[in-house]
Amino acid sequence: MASNTEFVIITINAGGARRAVKDRLDLAQIASDLSQLISSTIGRPDIIAVQESHRVWHPRQSTPLGTSQAIAQRLDPSYRSYFLEYLDSDSHAHPNKWDQPLFSGFNRVQQGNAVIISKSLTQWPWGSPPAGYPGKLAPISTQISRAALYSTGNRDTEPRNLVVVPLSLGQRASLYFMATHLTTLKREDRHDSRNPESQRASNVRLAQVHEILRIVDELRKAERDNEQKPVPIILAGDFNAKPGSPELVALEQTFLRFPPRWRDESIQRGLVWTHVGHKIHVDHILYNDPDGLLTPVDCFVPDPIQVGNITDHLPVIAKFKIQQEEE
Repeated sequence: MASNTEFVIITINAGGARRAVKDRLDLAQIASDLSQLISSTIGRPDIIAVQESHRVWHPRQSTPLGTSQAIAQRLDPSYRSYFLEYLDSDSHAHPNKWDQPLFSGFNRVQQGNAVIISKSLTQWPWGSPPAGYPGKLAPISTQISRAALYSTGNRDTEPRNLVVVPLSLGQRASLYFMATHLTTLKREDRHDSRNPESQRASNVRLAQVHEILRIVDELRKAERDNEQKPVPIILAGDFNAKPGSPELVALEQTFLRFPPRWRDESIQRGLVWTHVGHKIHVDHILYNDPDGLLTPVDCFVPDPIQVGNITDHLPVIAKFKIQQEEE
């Protein structure tokens, strides 16, 4: 017999209004605001993807403070945070990024993607080292942007990564969760796709999408090589790309996008948008499910008033059911 287990995903960009360029980065305040927002919009999500997450080292503290770690602690002790950076002030020490009030007074700063979970990790499709040998089960981060040694510190040259987490959703149900944040260029016109800079930005993101799809192919090959059934893959994040863009169209050759509604359609009507400043829809949740184990239940975006000045992106929240075989 088969049974269904429901789980909830939220993707949220932690940057924005609270991170004014004249103010020092306050991760404790950001984490407090975001955890309250998450609790008020969905309660206890099972998986949280956080973009523009940071980890900072204060001069007189031996351990760093991280956005996602602080969010997890405020939500519930059962949550665990996995932060994987794509920028590090120790190795990308360029003035355009770090020489601004936002980062003043820190010994070191990292920026990246994070995944917060209340579920257990499960095995990758390949074998793990046996007991007594080095190695442990952990999420994996891989770079998806063009290789470069020098980052000028602005969005045009910042590297980007993809975080992949193998998750157990029950005794006999698992999935791969992917989180990412694709590039946006400083001069692109977010409302005019024919603008040359917009087209250049779209091509940059399209290349990153192809790297994500290559990782999907690698996971599927590993399953076949190890004679395992394909498990669902869920991909979430800030794609800086609207529905119908070449980047989203390419992703939707492999993934199904879960289009959200407004949570309270009596207040907000019309097309959904997730970027507060531009009022465009760039934050998405997609899934790839060859064996049809997932059932999409609901996907919604909260009212902008509820988000307030916490961030400049509205979170996207999705509920799924996953089928698991009972023993």
